[in-house]
Amino acid sequence: MLDLCHLNSSQCFNNGTCTMDYLLNTTHCLCDPCHEGNFCETFTSRQQQYATPYYNLIIYITALCISTLNNSICLELFIRSKAIRRTNCGIYLIIYSILSILASIFLVADGYVTYDKSIFEGDPYSRNTLHCVVGVVSYNTANFLCIWFSASVQLERGIVLFSKKTSTITRKRSIIVSIIMLAMSIGCAIPIVFYDCAWNDVPHLKVLRVFFNAFHIAVPVLIYIVATVLSLIAFARRIRTYPCENFVRSNAELDALQLRLKR
Repeated sequence: MLDLCHLNSSQCFNNGTCTMDYLLNTTHCLCDPCHEGNFCETFTSRQQQYATPYYNLIIYITALCISTLNNSICLELFIRSKAIRRTNCGIYLIIYSILSILASIFLVADGYVTYDKSIFEGDPYSRNTLHCVVGVVSYNTANFLCIWFSASVQLERGIVLFSKKTSTITRKRSIIVSIIMLAMSIGCAIPIVFYDCAWNDVPHLKVLRVFFNAFHIAVPVLIYIVATVLSLIAFARRIRTYPCENFVRSNAELDALQLRLKR
């Protein structure tokens, strides 16, 4: 295979080293600690270089601790409570809590690799692959799934209120929906992993990324709207029938009082 770096060894500025990705047949520059950018054209101080990943890592670890504490308590409640565990909403909430913890773990792992330059030192391809798989694909997939399951909880609640059924219905629907959403998210992530998150080198991958982001946000928002409409309709029905229920109850109480007085 043709070595593009050998043909144009001066494409990297400021003593940057050109490296070749033979899988995608592309090149990128490996910069020294004082420069960054696609061609090592931007100067950055050593303090700025190490401060930002350090602060980001602290924020990520703090978020992981909060997420673990909150979702662990929720998981204990959802799993121990039979009344919640046997419902469709309970299944969605259990999966949602697990995905929230996983998303925080992925973020911390990617932040630590970004901060510690000794990991995969001299092997930028493996470093970029790890960032793509863990920091981009896995983290975003877990986040998008959290959005989907959150919308599913809202829709399930709206269906229960609208249909006037109890929440103790079969869990078959939630299990099927969960499997479909997991398969859909994994399928959307496969092309991005295959091209190693090379947005700039593969134009159609950039379009696919925009489409996936819009799909994973627009459809759950639409589900939220539908669920809200169903809940409002159920609430309006309850308000409309409330005076009639009070009237019937009052008449029954008056009839009972008259019978007591006659006796």
